[in-house]
Amino acid sequence: MTNMTGTASGSSSQPDEQGVPADVLDALVPPSGSRWRRVVAWMSFGAAIVAAGWVWSLGIANPEISSRAATWGGDGPVHIGFQINSESPVALEITEGFDVPPGLRLLGYSTAPFDPDARLQSVRDDVFPYRLAAGETVGLTAFYEVDDCAALPRGGVDVEVTVAIADGPFSRFTHHRQIGEDLFVGDDGSLTSWPMAVAAFVCGAGGE
Repeated sequence: MTNMTGTASGSSSQPDEQGVPADVLDALVPPSGSRWRRVVAWMSFGAAIVAAGWVWSLGIANPEISSRAATWGGDGPVHIGFQINSESPVALEITEGFDVPPGLRLLGYSTAPFDPDARLQSVRDDVFPYRLAAGETVGLTAFYEVDDCAALPRGGVDVEVTVAIADGPFSRFTHHRQIGEDLFVGDDGSLTSWPMAVAAFVCGAGGE
C-alpha cells in the first residue's frame, strides 16, 4: 500500500504562511484594473464636493453680509445709507456700490457716520474696494443729485452691492448681494420705490 501525499490544486481556501485563507485575502485586497480606478476617482470626486460645500457654508469662499437701511431722503443732494455687516469668518471687500437708477446722478459715497449738517464733506468717488474685517460693520451712504423726477422708477429697483473674499484664491470671484428691498414705505404710508422715497422731498408728492 502506497502512502500518497500532496496538495489539492485549485482550492481557493488554502491558508497562506500566516494562516489567512486565499479567498479572504482576495476579498480584502481590491483587484487592479480600470474598474477599481473608476471607483477611486468617484470617491475622490465625492469627497471634493463635500469639502467644497463645507468651505462654502463657512463663508470662506462665499462672502456673506447682513444689512439694514439706516437713512435716506434729504432736500438736495439726496442720499440713501445702509449699515452693512460682514457675516463671513474672513475679510471681505465691497468692490462696487449701488446701481444708479434713472433720474438720479451719483455724487459719491461716504463711510463716515452720517451728519446731516456736513453731508458732502466726507463724500468720495474712490471708496471701493472697501475692506471689511470678519464681523466688522460699516455705514455706507450714497449721495445723488436729482436730475429728472419724472424719470424715477416706480418699482423693481433693488439695492445691491458687489462683494468678494478679500484674500486668497477666492478673491477673484465677485458676488451680488441685495441689501435693501425695492419698495420703501413713503411719507403717506404707501409703498414706493427707493429712488422715489429718496427724492420725495425734492420732487414733491408722487415725484412730479
